[in-house]
Amino acid sequence: MFEERKGIASSTIVILVIIVIGIGIGVYFISSSGEERGQEKTTIYNVDVSPHYNFATSEFGLEVTISGNVREKIYAEVEFPMGLESSEPIYPFSGERTVYVMMQMGGGPYWVEGGDYKLNTHRAGFPSETYYEKTYTFEGSGFDVISYYPHELSSWSGTMSLTVTNDGDFPSKIENPTLVVEGFNRGFDETFIEEGSFVLEPGETRQIHIPFTVPESQRNSLRGQTKDVILEAGALPQPHINITFPSD
Repeated sequence: MFEERKGIASSTIVILVIIVIGIGIGVYFISSSGEERGQEKTTIYNVDVSPHYNFATSEFGLEVTISGNVREKIYAEVEFPMGLESSEPIYPFSGERTVYVMMQMGGGPYWVEGGDYKLNTHRAGFPSETYYEKTYTFEGSGFDVISYYPHELSSWSGTMSLTVTNDGDFPSKIENPTLVVEGFNRGFDETFIEEGSFVLEPGETRQIHIPFTVPESQRNSLRGQTKDVILEAGALPQPHINITFPSD
């Protein structure tokens, strides 16, 4: 009788162990399949991309706003037309999230060239698992003169007032604008601008005032003539204006 009860108890224990193991395996597979389903549900509905300038780091890049249902860590990766690549992580969210993918050049450049900017959003650690991919084309930074005064100088020193604009679609960093007579060595001597350096957003205009003095050594060569004058501002494209110099 005792042996029979002992056998029944042993059988019961074995059955319980099997049940526990079975439950554990079931929970594991349910959990795993749940994770897989969560990954499969990562969906990106819309992506907005626009040029961006970071004033704190003096860097250019793209502002990327993603709308969707992201269930895992992903990356927004950009290949810039000048050969640079950069990426930013995006952690799980539902709704809308904005990240800034910057060129990370350490304070430069002062302008951005036009071309193709390739955006790729993919699963972290799996670059081939792409959720969204598109190439955006931008014109780059712009810098031009809308108007200026005076067109004719009444004296060899004074102040030139110019209205400048960014006619591109990327911000432009303006570095100490300076007037230089084309073909001469620094024709406007000791030029400076009170504003120093500043940033022009796309489509933005601004008036600047540049005090100037033409050196006496160059006045005979410029007297009564109309010359092409270059507005230099760092590495940006250099707009030209025409100025007529005094005849006396």
